[in-house]
Amino acid sequence: MSAQYSVNIQSQYYDPNTHVKNKMTEFRLDKDKLFLPNLRVANLGYSLGTARVVHRILGFEGCIKNIRLLDGATELDSLRFANRFLSFQNQLGTNQHKLCVASKLSGSACGYVLNSTDKVDNLKAPKSTSTTADSELLCCMIDLRRVFPLLNNLDHLDTSVFKQLKIQIEYEVNLARLGVANTTAQAITINTPLLIADCVVNPVLAQKMRSSALKSVIWDVVEHDQMTVPSIVTATDALADDDTVGHKQVVSAVINGFDNKYVGKMVVVKAYNDPAVGYNAAKNILGLGAYNSPLYPKETFNIRKNGQFIFAGADGIANNGIRQHMLWQSWGNMVITPYAGSEGVGRDYFDAAAENSSGVSPLEAADKQSNLVGQSSYYGFTIEDRCSQLQFTFGKTGFKDTQENNPYNVALDLHIFGECRKQLNLSGGDYNIKYL
Repeated sequence: MSAQYSVNIQSQYYDPNTHVKNKMTEFRLDKDKLFLPNLRVANLGYSLGTARVVHRILGFEGCIKNIRLLDGATELDSLRFANRFLSFQNQLGTNQHKLCVASKLSGSACGYVLNSTDKVDNLKAPKSTSTTADSELLCCMIDLRRVFPLLNNLDHLDTSVFKQLKIQIEYEVNLARLGVANTTAQAITINTPLLIADCVVNPVLAQKMRSSALKSVIWDVVEHDQMTVPSIVTATDALADDDTVGHKQVVSAVINGFDNKYVGKMVVVKAYNDPAVGYNAAKNILGLGAYNSPLYPKETFNIRKNGQFIFAGADGIANNGIRQHMLWQSWGNMVITPYAGSEGVGRDYFDAAAENSSGVSPLEAADKQSNLVGQSSYYGFTIEDRCSQLQFTFGKTGFKDTQENNPYNVALDLHIFGECRKQLNLSGGDYNIKYL
């Protein structure tokens, strides 16, 4: 099936060659064709027996666990823990773009306005899931250039060179990890998605594009590794009421995922090791749930690169202002709710009625501060060097915690994403890929 929008280009619509229910989908592109790199996957999403609101940051994109661009068995580009990275990426950019474009495409509720009650909130709530599989309205469309940076650096995709070009998507079906609800009582059905590819149908233009094609392409693939910080205590009352010092915890780990690679920008996304911690007793989401990146008391962070610390001082990044400034310097503007990157709102206490209630996110029950406070805390920085070895050191302090699930003291994972430089060389209808 195709739709022609010029004499030179047609949009081709591809059904999956393989779709294993709730597991994976694979698309294959026709051989000996020339495609523009703006590949899109439409009708991406899921349905539940009872409609539920999707995650406010991810929308329906939360169902993408891993995604790969392949030529036969050769991996051209990939993104592991794609939903985790997208939860960060979806907050990058400008507020207007989030309100008018990104939220509409993903079904999320990124982008905020100051409403009539003097609170900063979404213009509209995120979409709800369909109760019928393959809804054409309750789903999302994703531009694959967001998950495959290689496509941003190619003029076209030539399937006479990449003879077995295909896209594989692996799905997340755990409702808690989807950011929907902490329950296994509801059956989920992943939609059968659709691939949209713009094909150059004018043979003269196709030949001209082939003859002027780049012979070498350099891009930054997003790679992933992680470390786990164990729990401090498991019981809420394990720390004394009058403990004003707290329990200091420092964990170091060697991260091998970036060894012998040239690394550019990196971001560290924090997450509860057990996604159920992000939900209340009624199994409903608290704040950003499984896709928050919580800010902990007295955090410290440092990296030893090739044997030397890259951040000054014994504790490295130990100041929240410095952390947020470094994040902005490396990744640019972020669209988050007020105080989502801070420990609190003024002197307000999370378990008491809020005093500072103007210009903040809508308050929770009993007028307590919003559960979104401290939910978007990331470490972003730039290395721009070849790494033979990276060692990450993360510290935090545990206190007596009266919140649900004791979130300050439970185990957490640090998901580490880094841009690693790769090169694609084309010669005589063949190619090779290597790390720089």
